[in-house]
Amino acid sequence: MRRRRHTVGGIIGIIIAGAFAIAGMIFLGILVSRMYTIYKDSGQTISGLMDMPVATASPSPEVTPAEEDLIAEEDEEEDDVSAEDESQPSETPESVVSSQHNTEINTIFSRENANRAAIVSLTNYFASDIYDGKGELDYGAIHSYADTSGETNKYLIYDNDTGIWTAKSENQWHVDALQLNFASGMYLVVSLDVLYDAENDLYIISNIVDDDSESSAHVDFASGSAFYYVQPYMIEGERWA
Repeated sequence: MRRRRHTVGGIIGIIIAGAFAIAGMIFLGILVSRMYTIYKDSGQTISGLMDMPVATASPSPEVTPAEEDLIAEEDEEEDDVSAEDESQPSETPESVVSSQHNTEINTIFSRENANRAAIVSLTNYFASDIYDGKGELDYGAIHSYADTSGETNKYLIYDNDTGIWTAKSENQWHVDALQLNFASGMYLVVSLDVLYDAENDLYIISNIVDDDSESSAHVDFASGSAFYYVQPYMIEGERWA
């Protein structure tokens, strides 16, 4: 009787174990089928996925002592350059504007032309040979910049290209300490403005001041003089004195 019970129990155990095995195989089949569907949709296969290389971190190259010294020197040079840049004062807006004015005015109205216009204006202001016998102005006798003919001691001012010139605006120059040396032997030091009137195509000389009280010819310049207006053709050409 006992032996029969053992036989029955063994059979039942085998049946249960088989059931678990079947259930496990079914679950494994479902899992594999699901994984296959996922990898199939993504264009991969299980074998292909398993064959993919695994990324690993590459070891950093070793730095030699010589390379370490070179890197340290480069860092020190960069620090020195940064410190030097910080120590330099930044350019103020006023100085930038002044630089721009000088550039622009030299393009449309050069300092050379301003200097020539001033020389022509003052040459004729002081000239004694541009009047007729009645003391009236002879416009045909007015001297241009290139004119060095006749009795130069009566009119000529040498162009020594002196003075301190600065731009007041895009079409106006100012000069200080402009020294005028006359062929007659006297000299004068003045400051003045030269403006180019583009609408009327004229150089206008104004604000003339005698800056040197010890000069040989101290002058109080009259306002509104006709000689303060210089036409461009009067400053053309080169002079030989």
